[in-house]
Amino acid sequence: MTVRLNIEQQRATLLVDNPEKRNALYVEDLSEMLSLARRAVECGVTSLALRGAGGNFCTGTVVEGAVDPRSIMLRTRKFQEFATAFAELPVPTLAVVEGYAVGGGFELSLCCDFVLAAHDAQWGMPEADLALTPSWGVSRLVSRAGPQFARRVLLLGAIHPARTAVRHGVWDRLGAAEQLDEAVAEWHRLIGLKNAQTLRQTKALLNSLSEPGPQAWGLEMFSACLSWASEGHWRAPDGDEGRGVSSFSEGADPWAARRAASRDFWVD
Repeated sequence: MTVRLNIEQQRATLLVDNPEKRNALYVEDLSEMLSLARRAVECGVTSLALRGAGGNFCTGTVVEGAVDPRSIMLRTRKFQEFATAFAELPVPTLAVVEGYAVGGGFELSLCCDFVLAAHDAQWGMPEADLALTPSWGVSRLVSRAGPQFARRVLLLGAIHPARTAVRHGVWDRLGAAEQLDEAVAEWHRLIGLKNAQTLRQTKALLNSLSEPGPQAWGLEMFSACLSWASEGHWRAPDGDEGRGVSSFSEGADPWAARRAASRDFWVD
């Protein structure tokens, strides 16, 4: 496990703790992170901060296992489901960004209600240089900063200073690295003074007006699968490898056998 939970005085901290890989996340870490966040809510916390260990926030996700259309689709869906569920946590959340927040790490920051970043933090979406498209944060970036800035981020793939994210409304606040702990504590104190029910209902209202829906998720999933397929990862272990189409023009199997079996099946 690379995610840890600490609770003090109704304040929760989730720590991504994989410094050897600059806090890159494995897919299974997402369910663990969400489970820990929900446990914190059940314990009565009023606010939750998300941080990275060792001087970096998160540098993306680790791709392991099969790379085929079905596995890519399922993996993308897991990220989308995590992002939606984390954004819908009934307490205010704060991403505390130090070092790098790149790729999936940047997308992770967008799942939080607020983002506080060190002055020297850096972020970006370099997926285009991997010949891939991002699969779970594009709609949130567009919602926060607009489509033109999203084009600049996604098509150019630069690594930006934290101040750029704040200037464009993607992140919220900058702070000196040595003063981040105190800034986080001040945020927790302010949230703790407010009425929890009001914050919960207002957050639900805002999410209903701004969170991406099925259409955005479907487009992100399609784009992710298409980019992986275009780079050669299009074969499915149980696929026809083109024989279904080619056999149609030849009048041969498997097309002929399938049609013979299907043509009159359950026809009234």
